[in-house]
Amino acid sequence: MIKKIYLKNYRAFEEISLDFSKINLFFGPNNSGKSSLLSSINLLSQTLQSRDSNVSILLNGNLEELGTFRDIVFKNEVKRKIKIGIGVKVEIGRPYRTKEIIEEGYFQAEFKYRPIRREIVLESTETQMPIGTARLRTKSTSPGSHKFSFFDAKGEDITNKITRVKRKLSHFIPIFGITGRFPHKQFQLISDIFEFNFSWSDMIEERLEYICPFREFPERTYLFSGESPDSVGIRGEKAIDMLVMDYLTKGKEKKNINENVSKWLNQCDISSKIEVVPLTDRHYEMRISNSRTGESENLADVGFGCSQILPILIAGFNLQKGQILIVEQPEIHLHPKAQAELGSFFYDLSKRNIQTFIETHSEHLLLRIQSHIATGDLNPEDVKVYYVFANKETDRKEVEEVKLNKNGKFLTEWPEGFFPERLAEVKKIAKASLRR
Repeated sequence: MIKKIYLKNYRAFEEISLDFSKINLFFGPNNSGKSSLLSSINLLSQTLQSRDSNVSILLNGNLEELGTFRDIVFKNEVKRKIKIGIGVKVEIGRPYRTKEIIEEGYFQAEFKYRPIRREIVLESTETQMPIGTARLRTKSTSPGSHKFSFFDAKGEDITNKITRVKRKLSHFIPIFGITGRFPHKQFQLISDIFEFNFSWSDMIEERLEYICPFREFPERTYLFSGESPDSVGIRGEKAIDMLVMDYLTKGKEKKNINENVSKWLNQCDISSKIEVVPLTDRHYEMRISNSRTGESENLADVGFGCSQILPILIAGFNLQKGQILIVEQPEIHLHPKAQAELGSFFYDLSKRNIQTFIETHSEHLLLRIQSHIATGDLNPEDVKVYYVFANKETDRKEVEEVKLNKNGKFLTEWPEGFFPERLAEVKKIAKASLRR
């Protein structure tokens, strides 16, 4: 999983480093910078997905539309260099080797803007896996060329000892090719670095699901494409295709997504079940059964919250161990009980070793996560709660961790008195009642 992110001169943040766990929650006022933190992970992912390996960083892709270098560099000062670092826990090991868990390896890339050619170039990279062992650094020497430097566990530069290896960059990832026989120690070093970079980049590229806050509107009928998507899409545009495919699948390959979604909706008193109803060989209707009256309605005729939560539920029940879910404002259009049940939904994902990053304003979701800690279902270390805000004194966007104890209570006060509304309104009611 992703264990750390480091950003310098990226969007709202001049410099910041955050540690992550199984469940990661981001709170804060609007326009505080929460989306900037999540977009850095998406930026790496969409770049790695690009077929053009010469693109060092892809600002506008399938996950994010970030504009230009001026738009993403801190204070819009194009002379600054942007650094993005990521600490990860991954498994490495080829068939001929015993698999090994790298508890925390680290990769960092630095980018700068070349105004003459109006392009973003990769200035340098550093690979260290795990921290305190061998390192690899690359440094730009001229347009399109990089110098590779290898260091052993003692920090000694052993670049001259690494021979018969072709070196190049794919996007921002150093890759290698063996051109002949060479000593075992060299092979081990190159192999470890290559496998580490391959493992973490594959995780970010292939095993990440991102759902933005603007999900698709419900439709009265759906045309099934016939394909089996591996992602619901950032707006949930492929969610129904995934649901229909699971409905058509029989035997061991079936994931029971429909049944699991229906169970969750029933727990929230939203619906007793969701049904896939075939109309033609390729046209389907989604019908929702009211949990109280039993009446069956088309998805387009029920509350908007149902269609907005469906992509998140379908994605969650489709994801496998070792995958990552990033979702913004999952609670949109949901009533308080359903928002609280989302807390249990993300807890269940963590039990299946699926890491989640959640940008939310829901106090109910947070309270449910706290209750899982209080009952011992979750360890406090399994949850990271961050408050993102604009510090008026420093004129900077900042992030502060709000830590929890084993009873699910916060060890520190929320910055800026966040979530004070309930107490403030209760005081107003009490004062008003005393006047009468």
